[in-house]
Amino acid sequence: MIFYISIGQLQEKISQSYRIHHIYPDFGTVLMEMYQGKEYITEPPAPPEIQSIMQLNDSDFLKASNQLYYAFSSEKLLNNTDYDFVPDFDDMVTISQFFRTKNVIHTHDCFEIDYVFKGKCELTFLDEKRILQEGDFLILSPYAQHTTRLLTEKSCVYPILVKEKTFDAVFFSSLSDIDILSNFFRQILTNPTEPNYLLFQTTNSADIRTLVKLQFLERFRMDAYVNRCDIYLLNLLFVNVLRNYNTYSQFSYYDSGQDYTPILRYIKTHYKTVDLELLSKKFNYSIPYMSKIIKKMTGNNFTETLRKLRMEEASNLLMKSDDSIEKISEQIGYNSSDHFARTFRKYYGISPLKYRKKHQQY
Repeated sequence: MIFYISIGQLQEKISQSYRIHHIYPDFGTVLMEMYQGKEYITEPPAPPEIQSIMQLNDSDFLKASNQLYYAFSSEKLLNNTDYDFVPDFDDMVTISQFFRTKNVIHTHDCFEIDYVFKGKCELTFLDEKRILQEGDFLILSPYAQHTTRLLTEKSCVYPILVKEKTFDAVFFSSLSDIDILSNFFRQILTNPTEPNYLLFQTTNSADIRTLVKLQFLERFRMDAYVNRCDIYLLNLLFVNVLRNYNTYSQFSYYDSGQDYTPILRYIKTHYKTVDLELLSKKFNYSIPYMSKIIKKMTGNNFTETLRKLRMEEASNLLMKSDDSIEKISEQIGYNSSDHFARTFRKYYGISPLKYRKKHQQY
């Protein structure tokens, strides 16, 4: 039997369970309770007025979305511990994430694409935690251990779940050989069991937001063309992400696939003022994970990396300028010339003044 429950009903049931038990409920358990309590309808709801909903502002769009109905199979619900949203005969599906559902580390045998439509969410990926901001577009590889958690009641994330075979058969051939996405997907399809993600910061592109809304609404049409339209829309979405992204970052187990050079470049150009907390916020990594990245990139921890950059610049200024020790100290980010002098002596084994005198002789 196919039964239907609205998004708003599901969220209210989840919130009600949390208020009563003070723990985040499992989505499958909530769905089973609603099924057993006959909190559903069996007649297919009328298709939504897609064009009317698309004309709404974001807040009203989310309110209208609460009136839409998900379709569930009682047979699948009764025979599966974890309810699977992806229809058996479709290539992909776009859903909405619910607030205060139980979050456990899990894997999929499909790609998961998460778009942060509103607010923030927390991504846990292996041993890494990072905060995803509004406009972030995340692609997770199959079999990657992860979980995402909405951080506020008003946050909204749209996960797009795409079967792995769909990329091989449909999407991959349409991607250019030289762009970031092609390289990412090629690595995954060549080594399908290695966990990876690719994160784009899209700075809230209006084009991307529109396409994600269309992608989400498409499944509620419930006609024979949904799957084909989903594929076309996702192709458009990929192209617009490549066209509109601001920055990107990648986690990969492949040595050749890691791309943390923007982090190192930022440290080199902001070594006077940067600290680990600022750097972590800038690139949306946790402080412990940012420390691991820097150690892997440079062979040194953050403090040692920063000291090396400052000392190299101090050496350059001492040899090529007549600036005072106080001025050089300030130029490279030290508040105290005495602190700078002690650090310099420890690093080079000689005082700044003696270093200048020695090297300006040549």
